[in-house]
Amino acid sequence: MKNARIFSVLMAVVMLVVAVLPTPAAAMQSTPPSSASTFGSSAFGPLSMTNFYIPDNYGSSASTSSYSCSLSNQSPKDWVTMKPRQYFDLMWTVINTGHKWDGNYTQIKYLWGAKMQTRGDFYNLDNVGYGRKAHIGIDMVAPKTPGTYPITWGIFSGGYRVCTLTFIVTVVR
Repeated sequence: MKNARIFSVLMAVVMLVVAVLPTPAAAMQSTPPSSASTFGSSAFGPLSMTNFYIPDNYGSSASTSSYSCSLSNQSPKDWVTMKPRQYFDLMWTVINTGHKWDGNYTQIKYLWGAKMQTRGDFYNLDNVGYGRKAHIGIDMVAPKTPGTYPITWGIFSGGYRVCTLTFIVTVVR
């Protein structure tokens, strides 16, 4: 149990570190926010660092930076506390800040982390024009073992990564 807690905290920290590492092209095109936030606490003390920042073209070539989105709302919020095996709906509202997402080729896909989704690992999305909102809901269930669990999903359109969405839950008895 102690090893599982340490592993889940380490995974959350690794996820936070990977999220803020820009590619060389992204470092030239984007500037991360400068405000600091405290995301919660762990056995190792408070978890704080610069706000989550994932460049719009992270993991893609610079030519795909015209696909992007921004997170407008998330429910429940990160670091929410839940009981083991508690069912919930993870809801994201994102705004398309780049090229139109073609509904024939746009999906949200599970990338990594605790598999909390109760259905599939990807869902098709509709056409979403520039400046328009997409409301995304995924049926989830909290893990059965207490700990901190991150999960990361990505929106892809026409084979390009549009953006990455992450959720973190803490499970307690």
